[in-house]
Amino acid sequence: MMLSSNLWGLILSYVGVFAVLVAAQQLMKKHISAAAARKLVHIGVSHWWLIAILFFDSMIFALIGPLSFIVINALSYRYHIFRAMEHPEKRRNLGTVYFPISLAILTAAVFGGVMPVEAATIGILCMGWGDGMGALVGEHLPAHRHQVTPHLLRRIRDRKTLGGTLGVQAASTAVAIIVLVVSAPAAWPALLSAAIIIGVLTALIELFSPLGLDNITIPIGIALAAWLLLDILAPGSAAAGPLQPVSIARMLLLPTAVNIVVASIAYLRRGVTFSGGVAGAAIGTTIAGFGGWAAWLVLIWFFLSSTLIGRLTAARTRRTHPDRPPADPQLRGRRRDWVQVTANALVPAGFALAWFFGEAPILLWAGVAGLAAATADTWSSEIGILSTRPPIMITSGKPTIAGMSGGVTLLGSGAAAAGALATAVLGTLLLMPVAPVDLSPPWLFGAMSIAGFGGSIIDSLIGSTLQAGYQDVVTGNPTEHPGTHNPLIRGQHWFTNDVVNAVAVALASGVFLALVFLFGMIGTAG
Repeated sequence: MMLSSNLWGLILSYVGVFAVLVAAQQLMKKHISAAAARKLVHIGVSHWWLIAILFFDSMIFALIGPLSFIVINALSYRYHIFRAMEHPEKRRNLGTVYFPISLAILTAAVFGGVMPVEAATIGILCMGWGDGMGALVGEHLPAHRHQVTPHLLRRIRDRKTLGGTLGVQAASTAVAIIVLVVSAPAAWPALLSAAIIIGVLTALIELFSPLGLDNITIPIGIALAAWLLLDILAPGSAAAGPLQPVSIARMLLLPTAVNIVVASIAYLRRGVTFSGGVAGAAIGTTIAGFGGWAAWLVLIWFFLSSTLIGRLTAARTRRTHPDRPPADPQLRGRRRDWVQVTANALVPAGFALAWFFGEAPILLWAGVAGLAAATADTWSSEIGILSTRPPIMITSGKPTIAGMSGGVTLLGSGAAAAGALATAVLGTLLLMPVAPVDLSPPWLFGAMSIAGFGGSIIDSLIGSTLQAGYQDVVTGNPTEHPGTHNPLIRGQHWFTNDVVNAVAVALASGVFLALVFLFGMIGTAG
């Protein structure tokens, strides 16, 4: 006997929520903070809504999950059953109970035909991602700096940083953009304005909601605001009525689950930091959901190959050159944080979005060409450090310290070429069936290879000229680490290695588009 869609929805609801709880508790054992684990649960559980709107057609079945978790979460709060979702300060607030109450209210409103599904989707995901990312950003800021609460809410004991508040605003704006683009056929300026309004409202509501009450005020308040804005953007398009699953849920449900699993494994294997895992999951979901699995596989290839090569070369360097400094002059270690992940993958994610909404396949190819450049540059850095000859600055030809941006070796350049070629082969094979363009595969492969290797060269050129460079006050040697008193001798403080990487990836994508245009002209002339 086949299970009905409602029964499948119930099964997936409980399996999904408990899987998030178990994963968070396991991550806590790997030394992430209790607060970080709690927000990981917060973000993960909010995606239950995607299961609800895809599988349930009955309000009774849809309400079973939220109502049962009101009881389960209350028991956990009372007896501290699930440590990963409880506040580190015991008895501090009932936020974990308020969240399923909000879900129950919005579920009843949507499945009862009172509120449009798009509005509730924005409210719930802003609660998950907005509040979750705000807390994760705020946790990494000094507790005594840039606090908002002491200046605005002296009677509320919650400590909320400016960085955390901006994190809430940015994440909520991103959620609103995605849902509004899919559900409201309006011009981009109007959509962007509405998304910014939602982001700002979410940040303000979170700021003024003490003791976990934001788990009620954000989802319900933002859902009502989104309902109003949807009606203004496209009158009648978001009218309440019988539930129709929105396409955004179908696009992002599986990619979200897969990328959370991949990010968790990467974290446990010490490939990324916690913030890097969150950023990787978000960007990976964007690329897979909007760019397709072909582009996502190239992203995974970049990450896995770079991580493996990094570990192999690090082990060999420790054996053969115990006195050699680490390859990363900024001393952040081999684990990629959110800044490093974003610098390498944000531009390809942007091209995936542009391809989805612009319906121009060549844009997806350009994004993958950016990944070829990221792969080439990373291979060059990781393998080049093993060179027995000292690197030379690409602009002056003078010897420099191993690991400095702008330094090149023959071995590193060969590794960059190999990384670009390997990624170009994989990208061409994967993209041809799903994003065909009016250019033969050899030309596309050639353009991607050149752009990938060129991106590595561009990275070295910018790194040796515009990137911030300092002088170590102890040794007198050049360094990329500002330290405490190291004077700036080149570039701008904000132009870090991560900025260089992002610019190089973007320019590599631009080089690919220029080459495709040129090769297309040659082919037409021929």
